[in-house]
Amino acid sequence: MHKIINSTLVALTISIPLIFTTINYELFEFPKFILLLVATIIIAVAWIIDLYPNRKMIISSLPSTLKSLSPISLAILTILSTQFLATIFSIDPHTSFWGYYSRFHQGLLTTTCYTLIYFSAHKYLDYKSTQKLIKISIGTAILVSLYAIAQRFGIDKTLWVQDVVNRPFSTLGQPNWLSAYLIPQLFLTLFMFSTKLKKSSSIIFHLIYSIIFAALLLTKSRSGLIAFTFSYVVYWALLARSITFPKIKKPLIIFTTLSLLFTALIGTAYSPSILPARTILAEDQTISSGTQLESGGTESGDIRKIVWTGALDLIKREPLLGTGPESFAYSYYWTRPAEHNLTSEWDFLYHKAHNEYLNFAATTGLLGLTAYLFWHFAVMRSAFTLVPKSKKARKDQENSLRAYYPVLGASLTGFFVTNFFGFSVIPVYLTMILLSALPATIQSKPTKSHPTPTSHWLPLITISCILIIIFPLRLFMADLAFNKGKAHATANSLEQARTYLERAITLRPGESLYHSFMAETYAQMAAATSSQADQALAIREIKFTSDHNPWHLNYSKSRTKAWLALTTLDPTFYNQAALELENARLLAPSDPKLAYNLGLIYSRTNQVEGSIREMKAAIDLKPDYYQPYYALTLLYETTKQTNLVLPLLEQAESNITPLPEPLQTKLDLYSSN
Repeated sequence: MHKIINSTLVALTISIPLIFTTINYELFEFPKFILLLVATIIIAVAWIIDLYPNRKMIISSLPSTLKSLSPISLAILTILSTQFLATIFSIDPHTSFWGYYSRFHQGLLTTTCYTLIYFSAHKYLDYKSTQKLIKISIGTAILVSLYAIAQRFGIDKTLWVQDVVNRPFSTLGQPNWLSAYLIPQLFLTLFMFSTKLKKSSSIIFHLIYSIIFAALLLTKSRSGLIAFTFSYVVYWALLARSITFPKIKKPLIIFTTLSLLFTALIGTAYSPSILPARTILAEDQTISSGTQLESGGTESGDIRKIVWTGALDLIKREPLLGTGPESFAYSYYWTRPAEHNLTSEWDFLYHKAHNEYLNFAATTGLLGLTAYLFWHFAVMRSAFTLVPKSKKARKDQENSLRAYYPVLGASLTGFFVTNFFGFSVIPVYLTMILLSALPATIQSKPTKSHPTPTSHWLPLITISCILIIIFPLRLFMADLAFNKGKAHATANSLEQARTYLERAITLRPGESLYHSFMAETYAQMAAATSSQADQALAIREIKFTSDHNPWHLNYSKSRTKAWLALTTLDPTFYNQAALELENARLLAPSDPKLAYNLGLIYSRTNQVEGSIREMKAAIDLKPDYYQPYYALTLLYETTKQTNLVLPLLEQAESNITPLPEPLQTKLDLYSSN
């Protein structure tokens, strides 16, 4: 069992950063999430089998074991405990358990996985296997970096909407995430350099460092560059404290020179390269599909301030346990500042606060944030530990530990900075969890597995193998079917969409996202064929998402679309569509698009006063919003209130530049009268 757990940890270290697909709804985090589940199940089963022969002794010694927990171990358990409590009281326990769909991280399930992985590494890794794991982690980072460098030369630029040539993201899916993953790998490389046995291997580590650092620079990640700068200072300061400055002076000069040289050659988000621009960058430039916050656009700082303001207001509203892990996409809109409407991303869905710590506080409360910061404190406290000299037999372990503590401090610094301006993802968080366990494992002696009779464990092993294969496989196949169904629905191939979406729901019946798309598909089919059966199915799916997740604005909008499609069969469904948007307006009072669409529905049901009220509300929330100006103009004309049209159009002219042609035509008409 010892070998199985060690091999699984090695497999995780290799596969999680490297894996991605081109066939799922989310191409990067979802396959990593599936592998994380598979590995955790394997570790849990192997651990149970290994511990079972001594179960009575383990149970009796549990109180003393808990008392002897290190601060890092205690912090890991505290995070799990607060996540558990926050999930119980979450506005949507399903999301809080599984994680937000498309991110699959920091829900209770993945937190449980990280906790088991941490303690399994803590128990089963030893000095030798730790060294092996670090080498494998560096080797994986080399592959990730080489792919990023290849992306710079356009190896797969036709596969992505994002400008992968200008800002590679390798196998991580986003440049900022790639930079956050590479930062600790750089310091692990320096760790191996400082503990190398042969001087002839120096050139290899210089080359490895150069490759990884080059990939980091290519991301043009502002948060990544800032994080590396702070981490680099922390690393060498801690190393000098641990080993003495004269011994690190030469490698400090060499690696600093390397870093400055590559920075000058490649450039950063703050400084251009000294080399002439390559022609490939002028070809087929595409705009990043991410938000300005993710892509580092010029408005990112202003948007962050607005999102953080909304997050702070949300924390004040739910201070103790928040609204539930991974529920920010739902609850942010309760307190979303109206200033958000004046940004280029006014109609984007924000599923994160783009500040890990505000996000933790908003979704798990101050209790959750305290637990998370306690882990940071415990890790940094460990990083500042000085290793005293002892017996010669422990010399290798002592030297490794002395060299490793600065890596831990530098990695945590980078983790903090990148998360202050963003949020963590599975590969980055998993790396930090494993790094947190290594101070204990570097000093550990090999752990012997307890002999277990195969026949005795055959039923459990068989059942476990089935679980390992079937449970994650069902999740994977459900996502695959959903993605195909969504693609067919977008292409208006409703019969094919129906087949795949129904398959997804069969495989994973509790996922509201699937039911949301299914409701729209049934409604569109009912409208096209006048089928009462499809109408009934659409209403059933609408009710499912309404009952299981009344908080998600996307589901409210989806239900509204479904009701509107059904109005071709029964005009009274306009009332249901209006009710959906009225409820959505209560959830997101600062959203102008909801007000505008509700005004349109009111106009179709002859609720003219209500329509005028909502159009005015939309304009008040977003003065440069073209559509409600035009709709309100038509409403004034219909109700013979033409005296109000010219002032309205002049208001539009003062807020919208250039004025759209329909409004300009109306303005010219009324100005000439």
